[in-house]
Parts: sequence; C-alpha cells; structure tokens
Amino acid sequence: MNISYNGQSRQPTIAQIQPLRNNNDQLTVMVGNPNLQQEFRHSVNFSYHSYKVLSERSIYAYGNVTSTDNAIVTNNATSVDSGKTTVQYTNVNGNYNSYTGMGFYCKLKKIDMRFGTSFNLNMSRYNSFVNNKKNTTDNVAPGADLWFRKEKEKKYNISYSLRYNYNITSSSLQPGLNNNYWTMEHNIDINIQLPLKLEFNQNIEISLREKTAMYDKNTNVVLWNAYLGKKFLKDDKGMIKISVNDLLNQNIGYSRFVNNSTITENNYQTIARYFQLSFIWNFSKAPGSK
Repeated sequence: MNISYNGQSRQPTIAQIQPLRNNNDQLTVMVGNPNLQQEFRHSVNFSYHSYKVLSERSIYAYGNVTSTDNAIVTNNATSVDSGKTTVQYTNVNGNYNSYTGMGFYCKLKKIDMRFGTSFNLNMSRYNSFVNNKKNTTDNVAPGADLWFRKEKEKKYNISYSLRYNYNITSSSLQPGLNNNYWTMEHNIDINIQLPLKLEFNQNIEISLREKTAMYDKNTNVVLWNAYLGKKFLKDDKGMIKISVNDLLNQNIGYSRFVNNSTITENNYQTIARYFQLSFIWNFSKAPGSK
C-alpha cells in the first residue's frame, strides 16, 4: 500500500497579469489582471496491490484527488453588437479532479482460463466565467472492464475484452442541455495454429457510441483485420502471409472527449480497406545462445 501527497504552486504569467491590451487578434482582446494571486495545487495519491504467485490471483486499487486553491481561470465576455470577446484571467476556488478504480485478476484452473475485471470512476469540477457569470461544469464518468484469455501452446490463443463507459456532464449556465452518452468497445482476438505450419489470425474491434442531441451521426465501427500465414525456415523464423486490413471497410477517424467546459468531436482521415502480401523474417538472437 502506498499513500503520497504533493503540493505545488504556480505563478501567474506576465501575459496574465500585465494590464496592457494585446490587440493582435481583433476579435479576441486579452486584458491583464494585476491582482491575480498564485494558485496552489494539492494532490493525494493512493495505491494498493496484492498478488499471489502460485494461484495467479491479483487484487489492486488506486486513486487520486487533486484540488486547486485560487485556480487561475478565464473570464470570457463576448459583445453581441461587435462580436468581440474580451478575455481576462481571474482566481476561483472549488476546482478539482479525481479518479479511482479497482480490479481483480485470477486463473480459473478447472477450465484453464485467465479472467479479469475492473471498475473505474472519474470526477471533476471546473469553474470559469462567461460574460461575468460563473459557470460550473461537473463531469462524472464511471466505467467497467471485463476480459478473459484461453491459450494452448502451439495450438491456439483466444481472448476477449469488453469496456463500458458512461459520461455525465452538466453546466450551471445550461442546465437543460443533455450531452450524456455511453461508449462500449468489444475486442476479439483469435490465433490458431493449423497443420502444414499455417497460422490463422483475426482481430475484431467493435466500437459503439451513443448518439446525443449535439452529435447525432452514426459513429459505430466494426474494424475486422485478419491474415493467413505460412511458416518456414529453421525454428519457424520466416513467414509469408496474406492479410486484409478493415475487411468490412468501416474504418473512420473519430474521437469524442470532454475537457472542462468543452465537448469536442474530431474527424480525421484514415486508411481504408486494403490487402497486403508480406514476408517476415525474425533474425533476433538471444544473448548467450549458441
């Protein structure tokens, strides 16, 4: 078991405290605040781990709580007539971030399978100001994981994992806005050793995301990769394989995350389905071997 504390101060920057305006961006005007105080961050960490070697059983827990006194945040004021936004930094109390989790891992000897599960919880509060009105954003994100793996040397290796997360976000200035959503990920990996030194492998990643009022597009993806290979050379150090990436041609570049008072959706370009013929040669040599 381990428990630790860390305290750290952060001084305001020159740009945050100087009273002169910076008009480089005509639509965003920075105003200094010479009365800014330094912020002080408190952080407490804890962890626990218990492991039994012979029975292959593991239990662990962890957590962190970080709070900030006199946190330096922004005060954004936008003019309806001109469209200009005036940004000034100010101090506020009540900001914090925390996370915790626990997990369990064991080997089920009767069926010769390894099994594990874990739970986690992230919580945060961020205070800022919009048009001189205080905005408090709370975020709560619980989640759970489940996985198992069964293998037999030179025969097969099968694994499955499930991850579920739920995101709850609320804002004091927009109490009726609902951006809560869940995400779920399934991962299936199968590797089978066939006769004639053939090897078959497939990996399926299923990503499911709940639609929201703001993000109502279908972003569910099934990413299926597979290959068939033929081993040769001494100690099976060589392999020729034919593989396919994104067999269902569903790969899309997408991510969604919550940061303080901002919910962001990113879309980016990816490589679509393709086939590939490969030659692999493992010429590594362990130190001390003949």
